[in-house]
Amino acid sequence: RQAGLSAQENHLAMALVLVAPVVISWVAHPAIRVRVLGLVGVVITFFGMLESGSRAGFVVLLLCVALASALTPKLRRMVPIALLAAPLVLVALLADSGSLLTTIATESRLASGLGAQSDIGRSLLQQQALLDIQSSPFFGIGFDHLTDAHEVHLQLLAAGGVLTLAGYAIYWLT
Repeated sequence: RQAGLSAQENHLAMALVLVAPVVISWVAHPAIRVRVLGLVGVVITFFGMLESGSRAGFVVLLLCVALASALTPKLRRMVPIALLAAPLVLVALLADSGSLLTTIATESRLASGLGAQSDIGRSLLQQQALLDIQSSPFFGIGFDHLTDAHEVHLQLLAAGGVLTLAGYAIYWLT
């Protein structure tokens, strides 16, 4: 059995996005120990997202951090300072021969063309799922193949057929 929110890259990304506002709120906490824990949490969350390789997760994490910072009164005062510091950090990253910036762009797969391999892989998985659905549309080919399609609806149809997808729909509609 797969282990919870770290079973798949996008699951890990979702967990990190969910924890980001909490970690950001710790940065604004009055106790120094909690603030330090918050800063450590921000770093761990950032590098965890890079490790996940989820492009959407990385973008949503950045948006989540920006929103949490803007909505937290104590951090809101720091936003102008962060906006002034951002160009300096960017210049420092570029002065490092671009290696750290390149690593971040590569690991997050946000640089041009780096997501193409993933997109090709997803397309192949979806094509295989459609073939599996055609071979057994009502009962599916078995739940051993549940994570093969990389899309929930195709995964359910391929693994358990129309009956499983109907059960899934009933579950969410009731």
